[in-house]
Amino acid sequence: MIDIKFRFYDKIQREMFYWTAENQEVELEVAILVPARYIIMQYIGLQDINKKDIYEGDLLKSKDGKTNVVIWSNKLSGYILGTWLKKGKEKDLDVKTLEEKIVECTYFIGDDDKIIGNIHENLELMEIK
Repeated sequence: MIDIKFRFYDKIQREMFYWTAENQEVELEVAILVPARYIIMQYIGLQDINKKDIYEGDLLKSKDGKTNVVIWSNKLSGYILGTWLKKGKEKDLDVKTLEEKIVECTYFIGDDDKIIGNIHENLELMEIK
């Protein structure tokens, strides 16, 4: 069974908060009701090579050196790894609207992929196409 975990990026404080049933740094209801302030990202049920939990919006470096972002695909009803945006850098990206900006994607998160950051705190690590 997959643990239900979320994390929230606070756009005002520019800080990441985590939520599980046992540990609630941010009230889930508050984060959901204030989307102008919080960006909600869900744990995808997988871990990287270092056994670190993978969330939507994480940047993963693959064995071949490619950097990808983890997003939910409405078209495929699953998480995918996307290779970056069609045009320039963007500010305050939302994982819920990234799918339309992806140039190419893969459907497999490898056992050797490593989390190197996330799109909210480490956007500079993403390759812009």
